[in-house]
Amino acid sequence: MYSAKTPAALIGACLMGLSSHAALAQFGGYYVELSGGPAESTVEPLPPLSEGTVVSELEADSTMYAFTTGFRFNDNISVEASYADYGSFSGSATARDILFFQDVDPVTQEPVILQADALVQAETEYEAKAFTASVIGSWPVSRRFSVFGELGLAAWDVKSELAGTLTYTGEVQDTRRFTADFSDSGSSFFYSAGLHYRINLSYGVKLEFQENKFESDIFSSDAKVRNVNLGLRLYF
Repeated sequence: MYSAKTPAALIGACLMGLSSHAALAQFGGYYVELSGGPAESTVEPLPPLSEGTVVSELEADSTMYAFTTGFRFNDNISVEASYADYGSFSGSATARDILFFQDVDPVTQEPVILQADALVQAETEYEAKAFTASVIGSWPVSRRFSVFGELGLAAWDVKSELAGTLTYTGEVQDTRRFTADFSDSGSSFFYSAGLHYRINLSYGVKLEFQENKFESDIFSSDAKVRNVNLGLRLYF
């Protein structure tokens, strides 16, 4: 036998279900996120000896992590601020150049120009960290899934350590061992794209591809970093 209150109870349950659906599909507010994953860097890591220096390219892997705070205005627009540690990238590199030195002829005492082929062989390691601010555009594809794109500005710091030999051959001949430390800071734009899955009202997960570039004078070319992040997000 059905109770007279059953239709009202059913309607109430349906409304609650619709309300939960809407709350899950259309949400805003603050969130925090912890993410990490593999990172790859491509760079000519040695500083140039002159404008004609040719430096070998280094491709190295690392592991990065990031801590993010964000605010979601609605299903489509969010803003984020993050601290990212891209880890350390290391490997071997060479630099070649033709250099000219001024000397004095021991017989005539006249100034002469001597030419030397310069070769740098070094083990190099650099690390990068950044504070970022960004805007994210999201497009829901279902109640729980959305795709997103991100554009932001990174304020970065890079440090580089070198250890190796500098060899001159030709009219000047010499070999010297050296160690050197460099550091630099700057800012650059970055972008990312990925997928977000809303587990429930409190948690979500994110899979993201990001590319950044550090335009530093301590390298012969800009350091490009690409990384894939898996993140766990907590909503408030």
